[in-house]
Amino acid sequence: MSLQQYWELTERKLEFIRKRESVKYPEYWIPAKTHKILDNIWLDIEAYNYSTGYATEKHNDLLERIIGQFSKFNDLVADFFCGSGTTLTVAQRLGRKWIGCDSSEVAISVAKQRLLDANYELVKL
Repeated sequence: MSLQQYWELTERKLEFIRKRESVKYPEYWIPAKTHKILDNIWLDIEAYNYSTGYATEKHNDLLERIIGQFSKFNDLVADFFCGSGTTLTVAQRLGRKWIGCDSSEVAISVAKQRLLDANYELVKL
């Protein structure tokens, strides 16, 4: 019986880790997981958005995933190259405190306008 047949016979209670084209069967089998490990290759989400016209503007969904997964409510999120301000607007919406800065006057202008349009209070230091 092949591993594939065994897998189907056991009602798919095990899953394989690696299957290479050059190998006929999966190489390693492990117990089924209840949680999926978040990989660093995210093909299910857009990387960029172009709502502000800023060339490297990240997509809101991408920043929501990052901030939501790696910080808690009321944590401080810092973006030292904030560009169009996506990180800052998402952090605010998710209930995080935030600090943003950039060395580009264009980026600062775009981010500032974006934050003002969202009615966020700005403090310039």
